[in-house]
Order: sequence, then C-alpha cells, then structure tokens
Amino acid sequence: MKYSIKKLYRAPIKTAIFILLIALSASALSISMGMWKYSYDSIKYSKDAFTTIGIVRELEFTEQIYTSSGEPKYDYELLGKVKQAAEDSQYTKHTDRRKYLMGYSPDITSFASDGTRERFYPYPYGIITGVCESIGFTRGSNYAAIFKIDKEDLNILPYFVERKDPNISNEYIYVRGLHLTNDLRFPFEVGEKYIVHVYFSGRDNDLKMYSGRLDYSGRYSEIVKYGEFYNLSEEEKKERPEIDRDRVSRAYEDTVHPFQKLTSSAQALLDSGDKRWNELVNNCRITKHSTEILLTDDMYSMYSFNTGDLYIVNGRAISKDEYEQGAKVCVISWNVAVTNDLRVGDKIKLSVYESDFSVFNRHIPIGDRGSSADYITEDIFAPLGYRGQDFITEAEYEIIGEYRGKGALDRGEFLISHNMIIVPSKSLEGDFNTKPIIAETVRSVDGKSQFVKKERTSIPGSFSVVIENGKTEEFEKEMEALGYGGMFYYFDQNYSEIAGKLDGYMKTASFILFISVLAWVCIVAVFLSIYMIDSRKNLATMLSLGAGRVRAFFSEMSGIVLIVIIASVIGLIAGMELYGDVLDKTIAASFEGMSAPIELFKAMNISKMQSTKAVWLSAIIQAVVLILIAAIIECTQSGQDVFRLMKGLKKSKNAKKN
Repeated sequence: MKYSIKKLYRAPIKTAIFILLIALSASALSISMGMWKYSYDSIKYSKDAFTTIGIVRELEFTEQIYTSSGEPKYDYELLGKVKQAAEDSQYTKHTDRRKYLMGYSPDITSFASDGTRERFYPYPYGIITGVCESIGFTRGSNYAAIFKIDKEDLNILPYFVERKDPNISNEYIYVRGLHLTNDLRFPFEVGEKYIVHVYFSGRDNDLKMYSGRLDYSGRYSEIVKYGEFYNLSEEEKKERPEIDRDRVSRAYEDTVHPFQKLTSSAQALLDSGDKRWNELVNNCRITKHSTEILLTDDMYSMYSFNTGDLYIVNGRAISKDEYEQGAKVCVISWNVAVTNDLRVGDKIKLSVYESDFSVFNRHIPIGDRGSSADYITEDIFAPLGYRGQDFITEAEYEIIGEYRGKGALDRGEFLISHNMIIVPSKSLEGDFNTKPIIAETVRSVDGKSQFVKKERTSIPGSFSVVIENGKTEEFEKEMEALGYGGMFYYFDQNYSEIAGKLDGYMKTASFILFISVLAWVCIVAVFLSIYMIDSRKNLATMLSLGAGRVRAFFSEMSGIVLIVIIASVIGLIAGMELYGDVLDKTIAASFEGMSAPIELFKAMNISKMQSTKAVWLSAIIQAVVLILIAAIIECTQSGQDVFRLMKGLKKSKNAKKN
C-alpha cells in the first residue's frame, strides 16, 4: 500500500490527470443516468397522474326554463343513448355517474355569504322574529318592511348574518315582499311583532343592514302562483291613497303569506302545536346545519377538478383504493372547514337524506361587462334542502382533504357548491336521484306567461367518461360512427402536450446517456492502457526481485483502487451537486407556461427522488466495474513470467518509437 502511494506521488501530474478524467466521466455518466431514470419514471407515473375526461353538456339537450331561451341543440331522448355509448366504448376506462344527497349534523353550520342566489341556495333560508318598524312601496309593485330583530326570541339566521360585520348591523332586517293582502293592504302593521320566513339575499349598503325577501314555497318561480297582478280602479285609488301606483300584486288568500302576527313569543306559537310553523322552523334549522354530499368514483373526472379550477388546498384527494373499498373518507370545502373549525383528520357524523331539486336560471355575461354586455342563460339545479323527508342512514366520515376554488364558487352544470363534501360512491349504497326532476319552463302563449312542466331524468353535470390518455381522437371517431359526433367536450389536463414534452425529454436523455457511456468507455480504455504499461514494468521488477505473484497483484491493484475511489468520490460529489440544478432548470424550461395536475408534480417529485438514487448508484457501479476490469487485467499480467512481461514492454517501446 505504501509503495502504491509513493508510486502515485512520484508522478503527480499523471495521477491528477487520471483522477480528473475518471471523475469527469463518472460525473457525466451519473448525471445522464439520473436524467434518463427521471424521464423514464416520469413517463411511467404520468399515465396515472393524468385523467382524460369527456363530458356532455346536458343543457344542450334540454329546453331551458328562461322565457326567451332557444330550442335545444339536440333531442333530449338522445341523452341516455349517448351516455350508454360512452360507457360501452373500447377507449373508456370507466364512467362516473355522480349522485347527490344531503347530510345533517347539528355540529355543522352551512357556509353562506351575501351574494347571488345560485351560489348559496338553499342555505340563506331563515326565520326572524321581530317588530315591524316601517313599511312602504319600493319600485314596481314591490314593498319593503324593516324589522328590528328580537334576539331574545326564536331566530334562525344564515352564517353571514350571524357573524359580526362592523359595517353592517344585524339588529335590523330589510324584508322585501310582492303580494299585498287580498283587500289591498300592506301585510305588516308598524309596531306589531311577527314571525317571518325569509330568504336572505344580501345586504342593503345604503341602510347598512341585511336584506331578504318573503319566501312562499322554496321555489322562486312559484311566487306568482300565490297571487296576481291587479290594476286599481279610480274608486280604489281614492279609497287607498297610500297606494301611489296603478298596478299592484295581491294574494289570492291571506293565509298563504309566510309570516304570522304574534301576541306572545314565537316559541309559544310552536309550543301551541302550530303545524305549519313547526315544520317551517324545523326545515330551516336542519337545512342550515346541512351539507350536500356528492358521491363519485373519481373526483378528477369532474370538470372543475380536472381543469384545476378546484384544487386540494389541505390534505389529499381520495385514493383509488378508497373508491373501490367505499371508505368512509371525504374531501370538504375549505369554506365549510373554516366556518366550522374543521381540520384534516377530524370526523363528521351526518344524518343522510335525499332532497328534491329546484330549477332556476342565471344570466352569464359574455364579452364586455359594461352596459353593452350580452348575456346567455343557464339552468341551475339546486337542492331544496330539508322538507320533512325521512333520514336514510347515519354515516361518519373522516376528513382527508379540503378543496378550494380559483374564484367564487357558483352553482352551474360543471360547478360545485360551497357546501359540498365529496365521498366515494360505494360509501353509501342505494338508488339515489332516480326520481325525475320537474322543471317548469316559462313560455309566452297568446301574450300571457304560462308554466310548462318538463321532466329531467338526470342532473346536468353528473356524468363523465374517463378515457384512456391520448385516445380522445379515437373515442370521438367511435362516437361519430354511432351518430354522436361533436356531443362530447374533452379535457386531458394538458396530457397531449406534456406527454410530447416527456417523450422528447426521454429521447434527449437517452442520447446523452449513450454519449456518456461511450465517453466513459473511451476514458476507461485510455486510463487502463496507460496505467497497465507501467503496471507491467512494476510487476516484472517485483517478480524478478523475488516478490510473490499475489503480493505483486495486490500491490498494483491498491494503486488502481486508490485512484478509482478518489475519482469516484469527486465525481459523485460533483454529480450530486450539479444534478439537482440541471434537473430543476430542465423541468422549468420544459414546462414553462404550462398547467398540469398536481398529481403530475407529485409523481415528478417521486421520480426526482428515485433518480437521485440512480446518480450515486451509477457512480458506485462505475467504480466497481472499473476495478473489476483492472483486476482481471492485473490478474492476467501477474500470472505471466518475467521474460514475457519484459517482452511485452519492449513491444510497447518499439511501438512508441515507430
């Protein structure tokens, strides 16, 4: 060993060159091996990270309820056939037919904020008890009253009214109404106390109080069924000077009004056994403490999650095994979690019930949001909440994740409510949402608006087909052959673009690895050729002086091993230091400006960790292979006699002279 070290020390330049060349080749080969391993694993894992979906816009098959809406694009009877054709496709991995339920828990308060109706329905329903302080007409045929809430009595208020806001008072409520009494009087008397069923719609910034409207049935379109518009005669105008307009709306019967005058407390009214108000109060209370339950086989088959409009902000998504096993796990809205101080790992126990759906519509602006903006309409399906139905079962779920959106969460065909928990379909078995939904379209007949009932057999946005990645064109051709071409919209989370990037990255990494292997082989060949010439001389000298062949072999091998170990350590350190930077810059350059699912980046992080192992493992293998090759050569040379070794040296010298 000492002799080997002295020998290396006597030729420092040659030794340094050997170490440098081997270190460089080891570093380059290790980095290229890591890059190849990374690209290989990324491609392998990316197949599971992406979800390619096809969706049908059910609203293109249905007649919208809005008065001026046009004819549907496709025949509604085709809808079921289209879904079945997608399910039977050879390119379909699976379909997701989502179901909707509701769950009640006294420990949960539904999230609702002042805003548009489609965002929070039905959670802003409430009961107020208070004294009417003023009443008067507003625009059109509407009137409004201001109530001072009796906080010592019964009140069921939505979340946004209960919480404290320094800019808005929750001592008073501004309540709008439409129908006067049948004898054309205001339904409220100033100074009297009432219990009122209200749908809270927002706030009045001028009055600095929350506002709402009288609710008659829970279905907005049915408000006109409880009254009629009435044109006052000249005589009636004289008799009712407080009515400062020619046309008003009056109730058919005063008993339909969703309020009642109180002579004592609201609780006393309930204790008296009043059926109507006990039902209304119970409905409001349970609805306030309810959440929607979405049963799915793949949350990333839903448009909002697939496109990244909704994303996991805490915890994780539901796993494949949890779907298959029907595990009692859930992903909840971040808003619900914050409202109720819930965290990942907590459990929520729900009394599950089915809810009928209300169908209304919203206007969606297109183009400039200014005064000249155009609008399209879209039907909205929302649960009515609790209406006295029986509970189906009890279910307890562990929260494993929280989702959040990139903006306001509105209701819509491909949008998800603020108050939704997502669970595996198999966690609640049963035939849910099988009852047809009745939508009432408003149509003008002979100049009069009439309601026409239409049956809807499914909830828009409740069906997705998960397609094999990269097979959307083949799937579409199959649908075209069946006469269903153009009915599906496809979303692949940028798989086609990213897969192309990864394939190109793999080819580049393979080419660099090939070049690195060739460079390493050449450098090793040069190193061994030069080193072995000196080694033959040393072996001949030691053997001629009487040293044993084994001793001579180990003496020479110790020098080679020392060089290889030093070079490999240097190469490994350099490779590990450079690999992270090279990989990060390569990834950043490859995916700059591209969106991809979070699961892909998780897969790429796993690939990065595994490829890092490949870097140091490659350096170790290189060192072992080089030492083994050198050992074979040294073993062969040490087995030769002195004259043969000297003869080989003479041939080498003659070759150099020539």
